[in-house]
Amino acid sequence: MPMEEIKEATRRYGRGALALAILTAFPCILAGYPAIGKGILLGSLFSIANLLLMAVGLPGRALGGRNARILRSLGSLSGRLLVMAAPLYLALTRETYNVFAVAGGLFSVQAAILLDHILVGPILAGRKRRT
Repeated sequence: MPMEEIKEATRRYGRGALALAILTAFPCILAGYPAIGKGILLGSLFSIANLLLMAVGLPGRALGGRNARILRSLGSLSGRLLVMAAPLYLALTRETYNVFAVAGGLFSVQAAILLDHILVGPILAGRKRRT
């Protein structure tokens, strides 16, 4: 996958995840559940950070010998797991965030990808067929 495609996918799914987080968090905050809304936003931000780390590290994982690639991949995975654990730790140690909302927010990038393929993909495919 060329670097330009990686950047485009990262931008697209990162923006989608942020939009999804905002569309779900602010109604929760306005309805009187600020811990849930802030938890969704916190989890989503760290999920987007994980996506960015993955996109930055992806091209480098294919270079070098087999052992070097394995070590880079394991290091990248370990670092990204620490990034994903950080908001859960914050939610467990502070009452201002709901742990379950943070966990849900950590899946915002995956939800954005799924929604993109379910909703946006068929719409664009329909437009391409008409022209």
